Amino acid sequence: MGPPWLQPRFYPGNPWNDVDGRNVNGTHASATYHATSFAAGVSYNFRTKYNLDLSYRADGNSASGTQNRYAINPSAGIRYNFTKESIFSDLNFIDFGSLRASYGVNSRPSASRVNSLGFYNIYSDYNNMPAIGPAWTKMPNPFLQSEKAYQYNFGFDMSIFKGRISVNYDTYFKQTYNILLDQTLSDIGGYSEIQVNGGAVVNYGHELVLVTRPFVSSKAGAFHGT
Repeated sequence: MGPPWLQPRFYPGNPWNDVDGRNVNGTHASATYHATSFAAGVSYNFRTKYNLDLSYRADGNSASGTQNRYAINPSAGIRYNFTKESIFSDLNFIDFGSLRASYGVNSRPSASRVNSLGFYNIYSDYNNMPAIGPAWTKMPNPFLQSEKAYQYNFGFDMSIFKGRISVNYDTYFKQTYNILLDQTLSDIGGYSEIQVNGGAVVNYGHELVLVTRPFVSSKAGAFHGT
């Protein structure tokens, strides 16, 4: 039989279809799904005052349309530790403080091979030969893309009085787009519907976390409260 990667893939009507549980006379389709990713990143720290992080990722999968195999996902983040400035050297009650901002794109494979490549059925015999034709249900869409989301974040972190009080604030905006939707088609073309990237959702908000530790002791076994 040879190694697995040299074996024929099983599709409806494939003459290699076997009866060992994988496929029988094209009654069920079986196929192979492939995915691959390429990623790179770089970080830069200047005197622990400024931090910069950059990353880039390309995700490819065989379920997306043939015209959009790869989804690009860049991201960037920056942090400014303002307590490293000399004006804070005499403010001993401030432990740490920073401002940060980030932006990123993330993708999620959501299409299926049936919706991007199409599906075929075996119909009645013609001249003792099986007739293979498209399933007139959902039209294949070679332009289907992965579901994607981009997000902005801005934040503030601060700790004072030797960690007794800490504050974390975040504000964000996130939009998810390329969500798959079924679009109805006119029956004149034979297909009844097609799957498209037509949906979007937006989320945004603010988050504030305040932590206080009024009882702090360096003694072992002492009472601590948060």
